[in-house]
Amino acid sequence: MVPGSFLGILIIGGAVYFNRQLELSKPLPSLYEADIDAVANGLERSLFTSLHLVKTYIARIEEVNDFLRPVTEINPDALIIAAALDKERSEGMVRGPLHGIPVLIKDTIATKDKMNNTAGSYALVGAKVSADSTVAKKLREAGAIILGKTNPSEWGSFRIFNSSNGWSAYGGQTYGPFYPHQDSSGSSSGSAVAASLGLATITLGGETCGSIIDPASYNNVVGMKPTVGFTSRHLVIPISEHMDTIGPLTKTVKDSAYLLQGIAGFDVHDNYTSAIPEEVDMDFVGACKLSALKGARLGVPRNVIQLMSDEVTWSMVKAFDDSLEVLRAAGAVVVESDFPAAREFLDDSMIGAKIMGADFVVNIENYLRQLAYNPHNIKSLVELRKWTQDSSLEGYPSKPTELWDFVLQNWNNTEPGFWQAYQQGLYYDGEGGLLGTIKRHNLDAVLLPSHFSWNFAGIAGAPIVSVPIGAMQSDQPIVSDADGLVSSAPNIPFGFSFLGAKFNDAKIIGLAYAFEQRTLPSPTEAPSMSHSSSQSTNKMLNTLPKPTRDLTELAKEERSFTFNHFTCEHAWVIGNILRNALRTAECPALIQISSANQTLFHSPSLPGIMPDHEKWSDRKRNTVLRWGHSTWFMSCQFEGDYKRFAEHNAMSGDEWSRYTIEGGGYPVFVKGVEGVVGAIVVVGLGVDSEQAHGVVVKAVEEYKDLREGFRSPMRSMTVK
Repeated sequence: MVPGSFLGILIIGGAVYFNRQLELSKPLPSLYEADIDAVANGLERSLFTSLHLVKTYIARIEEVNDFLRPVTEINPDALIIAAALDKERSEGMVRGPLHGIPVLIKDTIATKDKMNNTAGSYALVGAKVSADSTVAKKLREAGAIILGKTNPSEWGSFRIFNSSNGWSAYGGQTYGPFYPHQDSSGSSSGSAVAASLGLATITLGGETCGSIIDPASYNNVVGMKPTVGFTSRHLVIPISEHMDTIGPLTKTVKDSAYLLQGIAGFDVHDNYTSAIPEEVDMDFVGACKLSALKGARLGVPRNVIQLMSDEVTWSMVKAFDDSLEVLRAAGAVVVESDFPAAREFLDDSMIGAKIMGADFVVNIENYLRQLAYNPHNIKSLVELRKWTQDSSLEGYPSKPTELWDFVLQNWNNTEPGFWQAYQQGLYYDGEGGLLGTIKRHNLDAVLLPSHFSWNFAGIAGAPIVSVPIGAMQSDQPIVSDADGLVSSAPNIPFGFSFLGAKFNDAKIIGLAYAFEQRTLPSPTEAPSMSHSSSQSTNKMLNTLPKPTRDLTELAKEERSFTFNHFTCEHAWVIGNILRNALRTAECPALIQISSANQTLFHSPSLPGIMPDHEKWSDRKRNTVLRWGHSTWFMSCQFEGDYKRFAEHNAMSGDEWSRYTIEGGGYPVFVKGVEGVVGAIVVVGLGVDSEQAHGVVVKAVEEYKDLREGFRSPMRSMTVK
């Protein structure tokens, strides 16, 4: 079970219901395949709402999380946020392509809400920040729904030499979905697995050296590692200020472009973002063109492939070489080249750990200092190591702290030794590697199998996009580590990477998009959950519980009331009857009734002391007969002024108090409008769909009974 509070939801569509039935003749994509465009299109056409979408994703997380553990917690406010964004959409306000789109984020990206910010360690469970991290803030401003947090490799795989990818003390062991006990790779393990399983429309991870690209490759999704400095790291639990970056893990390249466009840009709290060139292309979505490969010069550092190939990677290399023909056919020029310092770099295996460690000592101390609440008052890496070694929750000593031991014996990033090592690393990734090769051969990008790519862009902070291209074949040798994590086996996926010069992110996104579109399954192929060319890739997925809900079923579940005529008065009366019915049932709820771009009724229904049945029935009748026709005057003649409205109707102070928001949540109107109601939305704690539907039907039927004998077009209403 995933922690979090769950809300019951009912959405009752209006006159659009009959058009919706025609639109549903074409099935919607599965959760595995539903991308931003598909989900946004369904929201725009009112096939479903963000509320229902969030509930569907939560249900799917609950179905698979005990098996693979990609998600550490659900945002308890996710449905409330979704309801508010649905309200905005109903009023004609759509913030952009991420409006109402659920996203899962890596549990290193801090949020100021009810969720934890742990990096997978119990040392930070309960820790609080004073504000959202910049990327979380930008997601919220773009209208995305932060659905929950995903399991990282603890401390970004920066605690243990040869750590178990996807393991954290707090979140447990995350497994990949394509082979039993599959190594999910790390450290954005949970985000990659969640994207692969369709547990949210999009996910967000972080990379220092491989933590987005390798999990994306091993879990059959697109991974985008942006240039360091393109996305802010403010209030993201750090490893290395010189190498850390935040980026998407998604089903498609275009989804990664949408997500990157929503979070990239200057941030006063992260001075690395000030390096973004003024003239740089930040239209990542616009870069997604099928023609992007035509005339592109793409380098293949053959010596890197030869140095890193072995009996385990042969299938990756073969699929990579076969894919080069796709690029040539699209008009690209493939240039065979070498990285001059590749062997020297691979032999200098500790250079990355030295640079990251020197940063980590300083950067983690800075992060801990910024916490608004530090549950164990840990202020330094020395104190963090001691707490971890002393805690029974952290798995020590079987899960050691040897990487921290090494770091604390070395220099930090304020000392001369760091600068010397960093300059050597920049040579390996620069003149002796990726950036020098791009410059010498006038390349638009460098190409590598994804598993080989990330190490050659980490220290330079250069961008990479990984696209799935296939899976290991049936004769693939099975390889597992000391913890039983399987990194090589039949059906495990792998990817194809485009590496670019710094801040050339838009260019490599365009190249990756054009390649992806040419390698997707054709309409005549059996549907698969991803780009993978191996239909057998689904075998492990088929052992997981099947989704009980999907987008097509979700849209069909929409209940409806249809009206020949509906006014502001009707919305007010039905809203109050429904509100009172929910209060009687002790179901806290939020009720929203809207028509096109206008809110007719918006009110909470809170639990409280209710009058006896006889008095309550009289009050409801009086409400309908006395105040039902007065709402027009309150909104139009009195411009929503409750005090003037009360004085006009000779309401006493006690009576008036019951009709204010402070007195229990009576509605505020936009204006009285005759027309067709768009939707009645009920969100209530502990109310399931069937129960909520029954409450609404009963409330509307009660309205009809109370109005019997009075002129009311509502008697032509149909309940479905």
